[in-house]
Amino acid sequence: MLPDSANRQDIHAQVYSAVSQLRGSKLERDYIYSVLQHPGLKGQVMVTLRGQSLPKDIPTQQHSQTFEPGRILRSRAEIVTMAQIPGERYRYRDRRPDELHQWLTDLVGRHGFALKDAVWGNPKRSRIKRAGTQFSVPSLSFTMTLEVVNPVDAASAWLNGIGRKKGYGFGMMEDISDE
Repeated sequence: MLPDSANRQDIHAQVYSAVSQLRGSKLERDYIYSVLQHPGLKGQVMVTLRGQSLPKDIPTQQHSQTFEPGRILRSRAEIVTMAQIPGERYRYRDRRPDELHQWLTDLVGRHGFALKDAVWGNPKRSRIKRAGTQFSVPSLSFTMTLEVVNPVDAASAWLNGIGRKKGYGFGMMEDISDE
């Protein structure tokens, strides 16, 4: 549990600092995380980490995933939905509702999955404010039914996340097959 903040950069810094302190060094970020914000948490957020080598002081739960061709998986992920404006190097726009299904199909397809079904919640905007710059990113929480097509790419996506801004807690896929 970490203190909540309206600035996603603050949460990013807290996660990075906590993992670095427990490791005793600032190694390259080899983990992803997701953030659960809920009114019942009273000013705190719950952070879930995933990585190949997390510090031993972080409570862990061993959970292995297998990615065999044809396996059906139910997953949830909060994914940044911004699109780069053609011809503009650093300019982005929100994806339109009519673009979302095809974009999500293409995104998971590049990561070894075929999209069978998807539903998404209301759009959110997260503020990121760091030295000299401030911006916000649009995101949606997607619940997806996926079929494994390429096991190597699917396993990599599971470990490393999908989409943009993973360093700010977006893109971590969670298995909800048992829900």
